[in-house]
Amino acid sequence: MIISEKLSTTGQIASSIAHEIKNPLTNIITASKLLSTAKTPDMIDKYFEICERNSWLAIDKVNALLEYAKQTKMNYTESSLRTILKDAINLAKGSLEKYEVEANLIYKTYDDVIRVDRKEFTGALVNLILNSVQAMEEKKENKHIDLILSKEDNEFIIEISDNGSGIPAETIPKVFTPFFTSKESGTGLGLSYAQKVVIEHSGHISIKSELDRGTQVLIKLPVNS
Repeated sequence: MIISEKLSTTGQIASSIAHEIKNPLTNIITASKLLSTAKTPDMIDKYFEICERNSWLAIDKVNALLEYAKQTKMNYTESSLRTILKDAINLAKGSLEKYEVEANLIYKTYDDVIRVDRKEFTGALVNLILNSVQAMEEKKENKHIDLILSKEDNEFIIEISDNGSGIPAETIPKVFTPFFTSKESGTGLGLSYAQKVVIEHSGHISIKSELDRGTQVLIKLPVNS
């Protein structure tokens, strides 16, 4: 069952990569054919530009995959989850201010010290916050994200909730698949990277969402991780 699941995941990733690389290559082939019939310098420049732009796009996708697949050795130290949450909000501050989104930190525990790779875990949280911000770009007012830290039994729980556009029910099972994205721009690696980091910390991440009502991301980390 484990092998079957891994093969299924590998197939999904391969399919996503093929789709992402196929699009720019198709554009390059089409522009190359049109280039052979171009009769003016302007048209020649136009098709050359299309070829170059799509070549760089394909390279960016490959580089993103290599970065995602890179085996990062975690550097665990004892850190405060409250401090990490504050750091993540500060790093996302530019986008929060640009789209006028209010970020609220809510602490339900002050016993929050955990062994964690502070850099990688902060990066994962920043990705989740930016995802929430992007889900509210079209919203006119009352845009907010709540980051709630709590502790239950032997688990720390981080909840990131927004009141954005939400995710369609049929899309939720795919959101952690590398390269899957419903946005016009972006690599589609933000959520899969966050999941990867959480798993490296022996944790679990899940998503609940409802269209036009918002999204809730739940991260659970063992206290003694």
